[in-house]
Amino acid sequence: MAPLRVVSHGGRRFLCFCGDGGASPRLQLTDACDFWSCSVPLEKLNGQEEPGSAADSLSRLREILQGQTPILTLQDGRATLQVQNGDQSVTFDLDKASVPEAKRQLQDLTFGLVEQLQALEKRLEEVAAAATSVALRSPEKASASQRLLGADFSPRKPRGGAGPSKRRLPGESLINPGFRSKKTPTGVDFEDA
Repeated sequence: MAPLRVVSHGGRRFLCFCGDGGASPRLQLTDACDFWSCSVPLEKLNGQEEPGSAADSLSRLREILQGQTPILTLQDGRATLQVQNGDQSVTFDLDKASVPEAKRQLQDLTFGLVEQLQALEKRLEEVAAAATSVALRSPEKASASQRLLGADFSPRKPRGGAGPSKRRLPGESLINPGFRSKKTPTGVDFEDA
């Protein structure tokens, strides 16, 4: 299903992605209400007469979509995506799906995204567990792995010395900071209590 690209047209946002369509990859577009798709001819992706394998073509379509953001045009229920592919421009014409087909495609998309999210969460938990395991064995390695994962959310403690020195105000007591000394008429200093 990857990559997912967000494209805009007329103030609306659309999600553009590709999927496996069996013999040839499919390019799909949705605004979460309507759905457009097309089967992409293998020779269009490979730029040659001899078509490559379906897996190669799907990989090639993904590369094309990762390049530049597609330019979307909507007209009479059809969608056209134009993508710059190196020196040349590739144009895809997508047909609008019927309402039942759009519902099925949106349902597939939603559950596909949820499955990907769950897989990512599981992988993140495994990495965090591995980092914790390393932390228990070696504190030096743990701090390096935490920096890599960005998992060190603890507040930073000041390092070295007593921290930044506070500027002392004139007349402030060195022994009891925050209290100012007062001069008596005899000229002897007494601290405020």
